[in-house]
Amino acid sequence: MSLEAFILVLALTLPGEKDQGTAPQDWTVRLRGVGPVSFGMTLEQLRNAAGPFTRLDGDGERCFYLSLERAPSGLSFMVVDGIVARADVDKPHIRTLSGAEVGQTTEDIQRIYPDKIRITSHAYSAGHYLYFEPVDPSDQEFGLIFETDREGKVERYRVGRLPPAQWVEGCS
Repeated sequence: MSLEAFILVLALTLPGEKDQGTAPQDWTVRLRGVGPVSFGMTLEQLRNAAGPFTRLDGDGERCFYLSLERAPSGLSFMVVDGIVARADVDKPHIRTLSGAEVGQTTEDIQRIYPDKIRITSHAYSAGHYLYFEPVDPSDQEFGLIFETDREGKVERYRVGRLPPAQWVEGCS
């Protein structure tokens, strides 16, 4: 093997600077946050905890969405008055602490959260909202809401502080 070929093979097999010492981030969804993000963080605290982010959309400075470079696709965060208020999940494999995720059925969600789901009609479709009702009094200021299609399959869910977690139209 020539020296040039050896250097090329070595360069392709050694971990890059970005890969050294970095384990995959845990993006488990909890009532009070997702992965390293806690609801109530400022944008500076968010950047320090979870890295760079990109602003997506919203109604200006009061309310907007952002995505984190290190977060999985399908996860975005709502910022209200400079504070991280909620997270929206619209792809599978981003699970709640109890194991709920996009793609599951109403029955799956009810099995995961027995006697803690209140079902109401969806505002814009033939589906439903599945409201998780926390038992612990210290969790009453947080909400977890699943949205289903007409067949009862979860299309998306949102979690965060109330009332922003309840806002059906996001920042609109």
